[in-house]
Amino acid sequence: MSSTNNDLFDVLANSPLGHLVIAPDGSIRLLNENFTRITGYGQEDISHIHEWFFLASGDPDLGDDWIAQWEDWGKQGKPVSGVWEFFSRNERLLQLDISLSFLSDGHCVLAVRDETQQIRLAKELADHQEKHSALS
Repeated sequence: MSSTNNDLFDVLANSPLGHLVIAPDGSIRLLNENFTRITGYGQEDISHIHEWFFLASGDPDLGDDWIAQWEDWGKQGKPVSGVWEFFSRNERLLQLDISLSFLSDGHCVLAVRDETQQIRLAKELADHQEKHSALS
C-alpha cells in the first residue's frame, strides 16, 4: 500500500465521522471507531458491505435492494449522498446521512453521520409550530 493510502487511512480512522473503506470486492478494509459508535457494528460484525446491508436493513428483501443499488452506484462511480434509515446493532432505527465516494482504484469511502436526533427535533418543532398556528 502506498504512503498516500496510509495517510488516507490514518485520516479516516481518526475522523469524527463514521467511515468505512470498502474494497472493490465489497470487503471492509477500514471501519473506524466512530462508525461503531454510531451504528453499533464493529469489524467483528461486518467484514463485507453486503453483511451490513442485511443486518442494518431489518428485512432480507430490502437488503437485496440495497445491494443492487450499491452495485449500480459502483458501476457509475459517481459520488452519492443522502439520508437513509438503518437499524443499529441494538435494533434502534437510525436516520443516517451517508456519503459515498468511489475512488479510481475501485475502492469506496463511505462516510456516515447520525441525523436521527436532528430529524426528530425538526419534526417536533414543525409539529409544535403547526399546533401553535392552529390556535392563533
